[in-house]
Amino acid sequence: MIGAINVSITVNGSYYQVLTFLNTIEIMPRLIKVENISINLATAFDDETSSENDLDLSALINFKTFYDKTDYSDN
Repeated sequence: MIGAINVSITVNGSYYQVLTFLNTIEIMPRLIKVENISINLATAFDDETSSENDLDLSALINFKTFYDKTDYSDN
């Protein structure tokens, strides 16, 4: 029997930090099903001293992770 855990997490960081988190989910040994990703700009640059490197993203990620619910105690 297989159980599922619904997970909703907000990740804040640079483009590469958010991408690294998503890549980590992708290579996890446990089965993960990403159901929704919403990415928004968290911080924008508005003067000459800022650059695109100062952009921060906020990503809301909803996914399910699955696990074995079998009761092996009788064996």
